[in-house]
Amino acid sequence: NAKTLALELARRTGAKVVLGSATPEISTFYEAQHNGRILHLPERFGGSQLADVRIVDMKTERAQGNQNQLSRALSEELKLNLEAGEQSIILLNRRGFYTTIQCTVCDHVFQCPNCDVAVTYHRAKNLVCCHYCGYESPRPQYCPTCTSMELSHSGVGTQRIEDEVIKKFPEARVLRLDSDVLQRKNAYVEIFEAFAAGEADILIGTQIVAKGLDVANVTLAGVVSADSSFALPDYKSSERGFQLLTQLAGRAGRGKKPGRVIIQSVQTQHMVLQHSQKQDYPSFYNEEVAQRQELNFPPFSQIFRFIVSSENEKRAHQFIQAAALHLRDAITAAGLEGAGKSPMTLMGPAPCVLPRIQSRYRLHLLVKNCAGEPGHRLITDFYRRALENKLPEDLNFILDIDAQSLL
Repeated sequence: NAKTLALELARRTGAKVVLGSATPEISTFYEAQHNGRILHLPERFGGSQLADVRIVDMKTERAQGNQNQLSRALSEELKLNLEAGEQSIILLNRRGFYTTIQCTVCDHVFQCPNCDVAVTYHRAKNLVCCHYCGYESPRPQYCPTCTSMELSHSGVGTQRIEDEVIKKFPEARVLRLDSDVLQRKNAYVEIFEAFAAGEADILIGTQIVAKGLDVANVTLAGVVSADSSFALPDYKSSERGFQLLTQLAGRAGRGKKPGRVIIQSVQTQHMVLQHSQKQDYPSFYNEEVAQRQELNFPPFSQIFRFIVSSENEKRAHQFIQAAALHLRDAITAAGLEGAGKSPMTLMGPAPCVLPRIQSRYRLHLLVKNCAGEPGHRLITDFYRRALENKLPEDLNFILDIDAQSLL
């Protein structure tokens, strides 16, 4: 982690480190709050006001007959911006055209043969692709299970949003920025420069469009399927969702013109959306840190994540189960298990959220360490001893210290 490396380099050399963000990591802010080293910048650069954020309930939109991906509110605001000669950004954190292809007869979902994930249809190439291993195949014409040709396409990606925007606003100049586009050399710079120069009216993209873009003529930002940014099985999911939505809101109204933000969601009462609407980091922090404390997640513990992967599913299961057993014995022998001042808690083992990638089965074992340095040393010593034993050639055993993601 670059931040950890910078802090360690500063510790060794006596340098100072400034971490700047409108949406700091929970653990970073907690530490800064407790050592009294916080510098606040309460006003926006240039004195501009925060954008007005509106949340649209897509369940209501569907019930009222709007089956499009753009809500009526976002469509109307895009129209107003085009008429005013102002620019807009639309964020969707998924690339591709459709995200799922499914048989309507037997419900078979087309998946990558190498990974336990659904393939995504990319219309420009007329291929289905896996975003984890790079697998590509022609668009399926029939179901391999029941041979039916009745296939449904669901979900939405950036290409589909681009298609809908162009159909609805044929006069608009539209740019798309996602990892498919970025495969072209210098695409990132070319697209950002073109948009900043006013050569496009609407920029559609994944999370890259939410960061660092400073264009005074951008007065509207829209988020499609906002729930995908925080509805993940990871303790940092809410933090990342709040950061992304608040950062996107910060792209609108950076000049003299006021900004507006439309966030589309089916979970309109979720705490991430409520705090993002107000762009209120302190309130979000207070609620999130209370939940972390109750569940003993960082900053109230240190997370260690052991990950085992192998092409042999049985071998992977046997290894992680044995590792969990030996680690639990080591923790008990050290007197660091259970309730007390210095507990260590094991969670799992269990399959990873994505249980198979590139034909390798993946399982993980999590450890919450509240024992400080003794617990840290116990875990790293255990890992070193495990590596001293000769592991099967196709088995990988990885320790992720201070795990940033549990996915």
